[in-house]
Amino acid sequence: MFNRKQAPTTDASDIPSVEEISPRLAEIATLRTALGQESASLRQEEFILAQEDGPELVDGAREARVAAILGLAPKTVTAPRSQRRQQIATRLRDIEEAGDILAREVTTERNRATAVIKDRLMPEYKRQIRGLLDALIAAHTAQVEIRNFASQVEDAGYNTGWLDAHPCRWLDIGPNSNIGRFVDEKRKAGFIADRDIPGELK
Repeated sequence: MFNRKQAPTTDASDIPSVEEISPRLAEIATLRTALGQESASLRQEEFILAQEDGPELVDGAREARVAAILGLAPKTVTAPRSQRRQQIATRLRDIEEAGDILAREVTTERNRATAVIKDRLMPEYKRQIRGLLDALIAAHTAQVEIRNFASQVEDAGYNTGWLDAHPCRWLDIGPNSNIGRFVDEKRKAGFIADRDIPGELK
């Protein structure tokens, strides 16, 4: 049971990033960063507009027309503060909605990538869980042997106080022990065959 041939291990560096499995996630991240920066800039502008005093700007289009009549360089037409604030509010709502759509797309893409990597890495995960199970079963077997040994000494009529340091008092034994329940859960999940579980844990 404990001399299984070791399968090749998967190093952490062999695990691709989620963006390698789903390049779209990298594209979404770039887009979300840009939208976040734009949103922050708009909110800053919105704050500045809210702090400004004085009347609304005069009709910029009229000023441009008058300048043209006079042969002067036309002034840049600037939207009144109320109009600009409305534009900002609309844009911020659009960005927020776009962000919600991107967030849902991220969830979908991550789930797809997870399904791919699960199929690829499950054999290695099973190997590692089996290694843990073998170690726990070995620890349980050793504990059973120690307890049986102590019982034999006691049955022979000797004091067993000198054996108190050897058993792990926190390590219970049997199918209802922590190890027993864990092994049974993994057996049901298909990580270990029933034939590989010692009778003391069934």
